[in-house]
Amino acid sequence: MRTLPAIALLALFAGCGPAAPPAPPSAETSWTGRPNEAATHFRSWHGPEGEALLVLGPAGDTLARLLITAVEPPPQGPCAGPWTVVRPGALDLVLLSTTHTAYVSALRALPRVSACAWPERQRDSTLRAALATGALAGLAEGEGARLEQLTALAPALVLDHPFGGMARLPQHHVPVPVCEYLEPHPLGRAEWLRFFGVLTGTSVAADSLYATIAARYRGRVRPPGPDAPLVFVGSAWRGVWSVPAGNSLMARLVADAGGRYRYADRVAQGNIDLPMEVVMADAHACTHWGVLADVPVLRGAADLPGVDQRMLGTPAFRAGTVFVANSAEADLFGRAMVEPDVLLADLQAVLDPAAHPAHRPTYFRRLPQ
Repeated sequence: MRTLPAIALLALFAGCGPAAPPAPPSAETSWTGRPNEAATHFRSWHGPEGEALLVLGPAGDTLARLLITAVEPPPQGPCAGPWTVVRPGALDLVLLSTTHTAYVSALRALPRVSACAWPERQRDSTLRAALATGALAGLAEGEGARLEQLTALAPALVLDHPFGGMARLPQHHVPVPVCEYLEPHPLGRAEWLRFFGVLTGTSVAADSLYATIAARYRGRVRPPGPDAPLVFVGSAWRGVWSVPAGNSLMARLVADAGGRYRYADRVAQGNIDLPMEVVMADAHACTHWGVLADVPVLRGAADLPGVDQRMLGTPAFRAGTVFVANSAEADLFGRAMVEPDVLLADLQAVLDPAAHPAHRPTYFRRLPQ
């Protein structure tokens, strides 16, 4: 079974197609929809009686309906189905994924957080300080121990990926599935800031922050030309190489950085496993070779998982155009999702270093042989 970092690395840059839109609001309601620019797996509305959030799963299925209102009795939601009523500001937040910390931190809403999972993997300095002083509880990794801790906590909004066992939450908590990982566009993942904005009462700040991020990203996009670099990006685990599909976040990043992704024509719901003979053929064909890894001490290309002596003699390795996104060095599971423009700038500097001589990498960096 793959370790958490290995699974997360593969999922991080994967994605799937757009979800089907929910049913339109009824004519009797006063809800006004907030249109999304890039995100496809949540919807939001606002009205005189509160806020509403809808979370959509991989097939466009509804995973959650949250009605944030102080009105009693609560109003009817903007579309059909049962709605979970949440009183504005009444509940703390519990974060069961390190990814979600970045969104909450960017909106300065960390004071709302009462507990978090994976405390040793949290990168945010404010959250780490709260953990160190005991102001915030760090949850255990074991399911039984974590469930016991959650049971003892006051009622909270518990944020997690929907595959994280939310059905086993104590009933006094409100489960909030977060599906940013399903978004195939970098701006789609960043736009989940607006979801967190509605959830934490910081919509104005969230809308402004997202607009700034999106403008920076769009300003950096460079469509690839016919002679653009041919780019491989993958991850190796126990001798098996996997690559993001052509409809993934990674594929979009490569294209927007001005490169041609090797598997741009392969559409899939997840990552694609490759036989070794295909990987070796790609090593000879591609001008740039990228690896998603979790390696604490990474000195050069030869230290990358899955790389053997045969690869060291291929064109990308000889030319020094091998690059890495190493979760042991950078916050790939958190802050990277709200900095797609930085991801893009890093890739552009990898593909064309002469055009970016002063660039300092954050997430993607070239590796020496």
